[in-house]
Amino acid sequence: MIELEKKSADAAQKEEICSKEAAETQIIADDVGELRDSCKKDLDEALPILEAARKAVMNIDKKDIYDLKTFTKPPELVLVVMNAVCLLFYRNKKKETWDDAKKMLNDI
Repeated sequence: MIELEKKSADAAQKEEICSKEAAETQIIADDVGELRDSCKKDLDEALPILEAARKAVMNIDKKDIYDLKTFTKPPELVLVVMNAVCLLFYRNKKKETWDDAKKMLNDI
């Protein structure tokens, strides 16, 4: 009988530990679910924008690139975009110049 009481107490202690771990696990699972939902929402917003950008890029032709290279002083937004493109392609830490961007356009 003493052995049964000891095992029963041991089982109750293990059940309590399991209950605490289950509660902690559920909290983590809820947090992960919220994060997943947030990421899915952000992705659902970003995918149409990405697709529109992909289609826009596919419509760029050689004439458009030639027109860009003819600028001696490009509009500010063109310069910002070309600096970003140079950064993506060359991963330089320095700020790219318009001449650097035109050299990159020559490689296309």
